[in-house]
Amino acid sequence: MNKAVNLLQQYISDGQLEKALAECKKLTEANPQEIYLMKLLSHIYFLMEEYEKAISTTSKILDKDPVDFDSMNNLGNYYLKLEEFEKTSFYITKAKEINPEHPAPYQNYCEMLMKKREFRNAAENLDRCILLHEKYSNDYLTYKSTLLIRIEIFIALKEQAKAIEFIKKYLSLKFDGELLLNLIQINKEGVSAELINICKEKV
Repeated sequence: MNKAVNLLQQYISDGQLEKALAECKKLTEANPQEIYLMKLLSHIYFLMEEYEKAISTTSKILDKDPVDFDSMNNLGNYYLKLEEFEKTSFYITKAKEINPEHPAPYQNYCEMLMKKREFRNAAENLDRCILLHEKYSNDYLTYKSTLLIRIEIFIALKEQAKAIEFIKKYLSLKFDGELLLNLIQINKEGVSAELINICKEKV
């Protein structure tokens, strides 16, 4: 089965979602107890924006394992796409209870609050998410995505000065062209020509 799963994952990576869906359905039907395959199936539905089918598949996983962290968090994310905020909050809160040290549900909860324009509460959840990334995660791209969302929240709250200090803090730890570009957009007059040129080279 490993060869088939590898092919399936390759289809997903290549964006061949129809092929991935057909292959995953076959594998899932042949191996109905494999929760990993059900998670892949729900993920494919999610990528295809078939959120109701993603929800249905993930709910079946929870029937088998009522405390599966990934499924709880994913259900929250799927309901978020449908803007069903009460269900989003329910499942993300459950995910936090199962694994309070994982950053993902805090980011999902933050994104829900941003949709509801509750930016102060969103900031609190995202600050927690960033802290957990710094403690436990080696996934820089996902970590950076949380930093970019935090900058958005600063701007939404009209806290440009805080956004500038925030970006400078993280640029002092690790150079990143995208963060620098955000700094330039917020504070072009305060950024040297040298830094702008570096940004152009790196981005």
